[in-house]
Amino acid sequence: MTSIPVKFDPDCIFASIELWRQSIDFKIAMRDGLKIHLMENRRSILEGYVRAAGIWLSMLGAMQPGDLGAEAELRSVRAEVEDFAAWAESELSALDDLAQGN
Repeated sequence: MTSIPVKFDPDCIFASIELWRQSIDFKIAMRDGLKIHLMENRRSILEGYVRAAGIWLSMLGAMQPGDLGAEAELRSVRAEVEDFAAWAESELSALDDLAQGN
């Protein structure tokens, strides 16, 4: 199999996770119209977050660090993405509970 050396900056993933979590939880300033959109579409947005995390994990799973020092850092990135996916799935479960009147 051919390997392709790349430089990977996980800050893009971390920034996305932070922005997405803060926006869906209304922890950043936004217009009322956007708040309404986020409330009306919370389920589909969270489902998109779960899909994005799955794609990131697939990509990260295919990566092999170029040196031993980067192995722990790559594991840490994977753990952050796994935590994000678990959070989004938990939020979806909470929506299910609300829909069932729990």
